[in-house]
Parts: sequence; C-alpha cells; structure tokens
Amino acid sequence: YSVKPTKNVSAEYYYCIVSNGVYEKTSNKAKLVADITGPEINKGSFNENVTINKSLSLEIPIVVTDAGEGYTVSNNFKAEEITVLVGGVATTCTKTLEHKNSTGNTHNYVLKLSNINGNGTLSFVVVEDAVKDNFGNTNEEKKITTSVIIDNKAPDIRFESVSGDLNENYANKDDTLNIIVSVVEAEEFEPSVFTIEDIE
Repeated sequence: YSVKPTKNVSAEYYYCIVSNGVYEKTSNKAKLVADITGPEINKGSFNENVTINKSLSLEIPIVVTDAGEGYTVSNNFKAEEITVLVGGVATTCTKTLEHKNSTGNTHNYVLKLSNINGNGTLSFVVVEDAVKDNFGNTNEEKKITTSVIIDNKAPDIRFESVSGDLNENYANKDDTLNIIVSVVEAEEFEPSVFTIEDIE
C-alpha cells in the first residue's frame, strides 16, 4: 500500500488488520506527517521609511518560515538568489546575506546592501527555488517591496530671474542686481551647504 499526500496534515496514522474469519491481528500504527509546501519568505520588521544614497548601506531583515520540519539553514539561501530593484528596475549593488538565528521553524536572515544604483523605491525579488526544505519543497518566487527611497540624483540649480537697478534690461557696475536662483532636490537638501564661495 502506498500513499501520496495531497495536503498538509498534522499527522495521520496507518495500520492494517489481518483476519482469517476466526482470528484477527492488528498491526502497529505508522505515523505520517505530510509536508508538501515550500518555506515562506517575508520581509522582517525594520525602520524602512528612510532615504539613502549609494554612499550609505542598508540592512533588511528577511524571515524564512517552514511549515514543516525540514528546513536546514546550511543547505539554502544565497545573496545571488536575490534580485534588487530600484524604481522597479533591476540594479547593481553590493549585497550579502547572513543567517542570524533560528527559533523553531522561523529562521532570521539579514540582507546587507551598499553601493545601490538608481533612483526610486527599493524592492527585491527572491527567485523560485532559492530555499528548499529537506523534503524537496521549494519557495515560490516572491517580490518584496519596502518604503526605502534611493536618491542618487544631484540637486539641480536653476536660474529663475533678475531684478534690481535695471534700465531697459541693462545695468552698470554701480547698480545692484538680485539674481534669483532655485535649487531643486528630489528628496532632502540642506541649504546651508550652498554658499557664495561656490559661485563664480
């Protein structure tokens, strides 16, 4: 007798009864625990409402949960199996994946990213089969979106207008001119970094 599990169950027991019509004998019970689902991969909890550029690094917790009892950390999950996207486009960066600890069937990793190129919201894709349990079950490909903004755009300096001592759009050396310049930054700009010494 053979059985093919079609769903996850906590436990099922199989036994047989042999009878010749007069005597009856019951076998010992065989316990079967079915595990047909792959490990689940999710983003851990961290302060992700931040804006960084390529000179800063980022650590993202990743949680792998195995519904069964067959996931071995040493056999699974490499940084190469994670694709990093910025603004929905795959980008280059330096990445490492480190296993931190395990509690029961929950396994905690940290994805470390630096030198991230591009501009926009950071997300990453864990490819299918990145994590496999001891029964051959694999994870499904999964895209995980964060709230981290990558800002590698330099501030844009724009000439706006001129006012002051103008005579039909002409001025001499004794006149005072007010030249309006605007600095446009995609994310955060600290005005104190811009001084008159930076202008020729």
